[in-house]
Amino acid sequence: MYPASFEYVSPKSLDEALSFLESHSDSSKVLAGGHSLIPLMKLRVVRPAYVVDIAKIPGLSYIKEEADEIRIGALTTYYEIETSDIVKRYLQALAEGVSQVADPQVRNWGTLGGSLCHCDPAGDAGSCVLALRGRMVVQSKSGKRVIESDEWFVDTFQSALKPKKILTEIVFPKIKGKNAGAYLKLERVAA
Repeated sequence: MYPASFEYVSPKSLDEALSFLESHSDSSKVLAGGHSLIPLMKLRVVRPAYVVDIAKIPGLSYIKEEADEIRIGALTTYYEIETSDIVKRYLQALAEGVSQVADPQVRNWGTLGGSLCHCDPAGDAGSCVLALRGRMVVQSKSGKRVIESDEWFVDTFQSALKPKKILTEIVFPKIKGKNAGAYLKLERVAA
C-alpha cells in the first residue's frame, strides 16, 4: 500500500525544523531514519500532511564522553553505537542491544532517537536505555527539557515527546570502574 499524500520538508537546521513544527505540529511527523514512520504511513495508520526530515541537520549524530556522562546524538545510527569504543567501555549492554536490531541495513540507517520516539515495546534499544537510566533531551522553540527514561515510555508506541519538540540527545550516566553488561534477546521462532 502507498502512503497518503504528504508534503516533504527538509530543514537545514534544528532551529528551522523547530520553527516549522511550531506552526504545523498538528499535521506533521518528524522523520529520522524512517524505519518506524514509513511502515506506519504505508499502512495509513498515520497520515501526516507534512513529513519533516531531520536526517541532514548537522550536529545531531555523535557519541561524546564527558566526566560523568556519555552523550549520544539522536541521529546516531545503531551501527555507530554498536562499534563505538566509548559505548563498549561504559555502556556494554547498549552496544550489545543495538547489535541485535533487525539486520545490517537497518542498523546502518536506523537511529537511536527514531527508535525511542517510536516506542515499540518489542524494540531492542528502549529496554537498554531504560536499564541504563538514559535521559532524553528534547528541544522546542522555548528551550530544552530533560526527561528521565522511566517517564519517557508512556505506553505502547507512545513516548513523552510532545508536539513541537524534537528529541536531540540521549544522556547516560557513566559507569565507572570495572563493569560488565549484557543483552539477551528473547526470540520465538515460527515452527
